[in-house]
Amino acid sequence: MKKSYTISIVAVILVLAILILNYFGIMGFSNNVISRIVSGSPDRSCSVDSDCIIKHTSCGPCDCGMAVNKDWNVFCPFKEKNILRFKCKMCMSDEDFQVQCINNLCEQKFIPEPQ
Repeated sequence: MKKSYTISIVAVILVLAILILNYFGIMGFSNNVISRIVSGSPDRSCSVDSDCIIKHTSCGPCDCGMAVNKDWNVFCPFKEKNILRFKCKMCMSDEDFQVQCINNLCEQKFIPEPQ
């Protein structure tokens, strides 16, 4: 009886600690590891162009996205701290790319501006 009571208290404390750390964005460092376990590598497989879309493929604030299968999703359970976002490079707009299915893989091709 005492042992199960102790385990319950430890579990409650652990859950509260995770919630507090998540609130302050400290748990965000584990997002990419958890995402790779849950979602796997980005799925770029396709059979037609409409299978492909540009999506974020990591949980980091500097992810500009890449062409992946529209049904694949990154899994980011914890809140990220975005205080380092100012160090990110600028991402190009999704309109700057043409997304295609080439050899059964989603690819994004840059569309140059007309001169």
